[in-house]
Amino acid sequence: MKVSSSGQLIRRFAAAFFAVAGAVLAPCALAQAKTSSLLPPGTPVAPQAPPLGNPEETDARYVKPENYAAYVAKISATLAMSQRAFDSFGRNQDPNYRPPQPELIRPDTAEPSQQVAQAPLSELVSSIQVTMLMPTKQTFFVGDRAFHRGDRFPLRTPAGSLVNVEVLSVNSSSIVFRETTKGEVGVLRLGGSPEGVKRGTNLEMPPGITVPNPAAPLDLQPSQDPNPPR
Repeated sequence: MKVSSSGQLIRRFAAAFFAVAGAVLAPCALAQAKTSSLLPPGTPVAPQAPPLGNPEETDARYVKPENYAAYVAKISATLAMSQRAFDSFGRNQDPNYRPPQPELIRPDTAEPSQQVAQAPLSELVSSIQVTMLMPTKQTFFVGDRAFHRGDRFPLRTPAGSLVNVEVLSVNSSSIVFRETTKGEVGVLRLGGSPEGVKRGTNLEMPPGITVPNPAAPLDLQPSQDPNPPR
């Protein structure tokens, strides 16, 4: 019969217990002998009751040292842990148990992953939903997130892959992107003004409002002085 690791622990504990019990009971027996010697002669002493049955089977105190292993093995067989495959810490009760080793997969034996063809960059950026455009500041918004010329960020495709792009330019009709790895250029064409709205031409600026263009000419107003200087 295989003796579990818990059974070995019990045998060691029993041996230590018997050694300590012997060291403790020996002084008590000596003290009792001394007390008995102080009694007057002729005083009857009550005889010690003998144990029932075989002392080595009914009381661990009477087990001889050479019988410790057999006694512990007999007691261990009656414990509930002897019928369990694992102890309270989740370890196997069989001392010869060896856990299965994980199977290693070598890189050269792994199946090659299938490469998914990537759509052209212009097709990818065409699905960007621009919510606001500021051409004079080279800025556009997607939702509440702002993007500027020179910004780099990844695009996540419907297949889950990431494409890193850079904003090259922003104007009122298109936004130009460049793929940072391969250098591919993609253009997002903007639809223009909503239906019914047309861009005005030759409109006069309201008083106090100037064109935000450093190269725009400065309009001169006619003098209101009836006698202009000559």
